[in-house]
Amino acid sequence: MLLEPQPETLPAMIFEGGALREVPAGSGVVQWDFPPPLGTMPAIYTLHSEPATLPETIPGVRDVRWRLALPPAVHEGFALLTSIGLADREPVETPSGTVVPRDLLIAILNRMPTSDEDAKDVEYLDVRVAGEKAGARVAATERALFTPPPEGMSAGSFGTALPITVAVRWMAEGRVAPGVHPPETAFDPQAFVDELAREGVAFSSSVDAA
Repeated sequence: MLLEPQPETLPAMIFEGGALREVPAGSGVVQWDFPPPLGTMPAIYTLHSEPATLPETIPGVRDVRWRLALPPAVHEGFALLTSIGLADREPVETPSGTVVPRDLLIAILNRMPTSDEDAKDVEYLDVRVAGEKAGARVAATERALFTPPPEGMSAGSFGTALPITVAVRWMAEGRVAPGVHPPETAFDPQAFVDELAREGVAFSSSVDAA
C-alpha cells in the first residue's frame, strides 16, 4: 500500500470548554486501553474532522477530542522522525540537490516490502461519551472492530475504505440528501451500522457509571 502525505504533523484541533483551539500534533498523549489483541497504546492528537462537526450537530456538547493510537514502536518511530525534521515540508538544500524531507521519507517508506503481518492486523474505533442519564453520570463506550477482509487488504485500509464504499453506494441509490453534510447527519446511523456489520465489522456497546 502506497503511503500518502497525512495530517499527523499538522496542528490538531480540539473542542474544549465549548471552544475550538489548536494544539500541537502529537501532543495530549494518553495511554488508551483497547480490548485484546491491542491492549494499552499511546494515543495522540492529530488533525481530524470530528472536533469541527460534532459541536455543531450535538446540541450542548462541550468537549470533543480525536486521538490516534499506534503501537508503541510505531509511536516512538513517528516521534523520532518528526523530531529530527523528516516530516517537514520546507525544502532543504543538500549536495545532491533540493529535497523536501517529507517527500523523501514517503518515497523511502514506499520502497519497503509489505509485511505478512499487514494481513493479521486489527483496527479499533473507540468512541466514549460522558454525560447524564436519568440523573446519574454515565459513560457510554461504542467500539467498531475491523479485521482484514478476504481480499487481503490490511484492517486499516479496510476500515478507511468500507464506510466510503457504503456512502458512495447509498449516494448512487439516492439515499443521501444532496449537498454537503457531516457523516453524523448524512446517514441514518443504525442503518449505516447495520450495513457495515453485514460487511464484517464487529460492533460492541456498553454503558457504565462515570
